[in-house]
Amino acid sequence: MTDNLKLKYVTSFKDRHGKRRFFFRYRGQKFKLPGKPGSSEFMATYARYLTAAEKGELGRTDLGYLKVSIGWVVEKFLASDVGFGKLKPGTQRNYRRWLDTIKAEVGRFQISDLSPVAVRAMRDSIKIKSAATTADMCVMVVSVLWTFAIEFCQLPLGHNPALGVARVHTNKTSREAWPDHVVTKLLASSDPVLRLAVSLLVHTGQREGDVIRMKWADIRDDEIFVVQEKTGTKVWIPLHRDLRALLDQTPHVSDFILNSSLGRPFSSSQALYEKIKTALKKIGEGGYVPHGLRANAAVRLVDAGCTEDQAAAITGHRDMNVLRGYLRSRNQVKLARQAIRKLEAAR
Repeated sequence: MTDNLKLKYVTSFKDRHGKRRFFFRYRGQKFKLPGKPGSSEFMATYARYLTAAEKGELGRTDLGYLKVSIGWVVEKFLASDVGFGKLKPGTQRNYRRWLDTIKAEVGRFQISDLSPVAVRAMRDSIKIKSAATTADMCVMVVSVLWTFAIEFCQLPLGHNPALGVARVHTNKTSREAWPDHVVTKLLASSDPVLRLAVSLLVHTGQREGDVIRMKWADIRDDEIFVVQEKTGTKVWIPLHRDLRALLDQTPHVSDFILNSSLGRPFSSSQALYEKIKTALKKIGEGGYVPHGLRANAAVRLVDAGCTEDQAAAITGHRDMNVLRGYLRSRNQVKLARQAIRKLEAAR
C-alpha cells in the first residue's frame, strides 16, 4: 500500500486485469471509492463516507457489491421481472427479509465460492443470530439465487450447493391446528382486535395476509369475497353466524374490517402475526402460530361432515395434499378412539 493510501478505513486490491480498486472499509462492509487517491472525485467520496461513519449513518444502502458476488446477484434478482418481480406482494415482503439476511451474512463473497459446507455454515450462523425458520428459508433462497445466476446472469456455475442441506427447524406445531381450549381462550379475550382477528381466521380459513386486506365492501349478502394474495384464488365465503354477530358489533373505523388498537389497518401480516403470537405466549401456548387457525378451519369443516372438496371451497386450497396434511393429526385421534371403542365392544 502506498503513502497515498494512508487514509483511515481505506483499503485496496488488484483485480484480475491488474487494475487497483479502492474501497472504504467500515464495520465489515466495503464501499467503493472512485478514481485514485488524491483525485477530486476520490477525496470527495472519501470525505462523504468518513463523515457518515463518524455520525453512525454509513449503512448498507451505500454498499457496493463486486460483480459476481452474492450481494451482486441479490441486487440483480431484486431488479429482475423474472426474479423478484414475479413474486406475489406477500412473498416479496418475506423475500426482502431473507435476502437482507443473506447479504449481511455472505453478500461480499463470490457466489462461485459457495459450497455445501459454506451454505451450512451460513445456515448455522443465521440460526444463532435469528431463528431456525429464518435459517431454513435463507437456504431455500440461496438455491433460488443460484438458479437465477445461471439462467439470467449467465454465470458458469456448477451443482447447486444448497440442494440437500438439511433443515434445522424441527418444531412440528407451527402449522398444526390449535387445541380447542386455546381457540376458546383467545375468542374470549378482552381485546376486541384480538377477538376479531382470531374469529376471522378460524371462521374463514384464510391466511393472515388475506384477513388484514378484507374490506367492509367485500361483504355482500352475508358472504365475503376474497382474492387470496398468495395464489390469486377467488373465494366467496358465507359468514358463520358467530363471525356475523361479531362483525355487527364492530365499528367501521376504516374501509378495512380489521384495524389495530390505534384504529388503523395492519401494515403487514407480520404485524398481525406478532400480535397473536404475543397473546399465545401470555397464556403459555407459544408453540402455536396464527397460520394454525387455517388448519382449525379445515378440521372444523370436516368434523361437521363436509367433504374435502367442500372444505377446500372455503379455505381455497388447490393442493388437496396440503389440506389433508392439516387434517392428518385430527384424523389420527378420531380413528384411534374408534379403534379402542371397537376393541372394547368386542370383549
